[in-house]
Amino acid sequence: AAAITGDPQIVEWAKHLALKACAWDPEGGSAMRLGDIGAHHLLRGLNWCYDVCRDTLSPAERETVASMIARRAEQFHKRLDPFRHGEANNHAWLQALGLAESGIVLSGDRPEASDWAEYVRQLYVGRFLPCLGYQGDNNEGIGYWDYGLSFIVEYADLMRAVCSIDLYEHPWLKQTARFPMYC
Repeated sequence: AAAITGDPQIVEWAKHLALKACAWDPEGGSAMRLGDIGAHHLLRGLNWCYDVCRDTLSPAERETVASMIARRAEQFHKRLDPFRHGEANNHAWLQALGLAESGIVLSGDRPEASDWAEYVRQLYVGRFLPCLGYQGDNNEGIGYWDYGLSFIVEYADLMRAVCSIDLYEHPWLKQTARFPMYC
């Protein structure tokens, strides 16, 4: 809501939430090693808050949030690089999306950020989308297709908006909307 409306009260609320979340131990219960889904949502929330609130943060607050994003993003990077997981598994897509957002939002603030974003681009373009084939189907069935597709679509939207890369030209993405009709 803050990104859309620019409402100062919502921006302040997002800033407050981000700073509270930064107080959590990144190696504690919200760590990547203890569950990628919760860690993913926390990382993405920090990414979004930082993106919206960056200009309203004091230098110390900005460093606090950027440092926490970097620490948490590095957990994702260590999980993904070297890549040892199944390309067709939605957990890899989820993890990569969070890392890509961190790479983009911290670009210019952290030297490793652009490397994260580029590594994720290579995963999506060179591994994830090619392994899915050309017909738009999903090896995990309709339920996981629906869930996992959200990460691919969000990444494709991000690439289109930020980098002018149109992943929707990939044959799998062109066909996947038809998948539910054949299940």
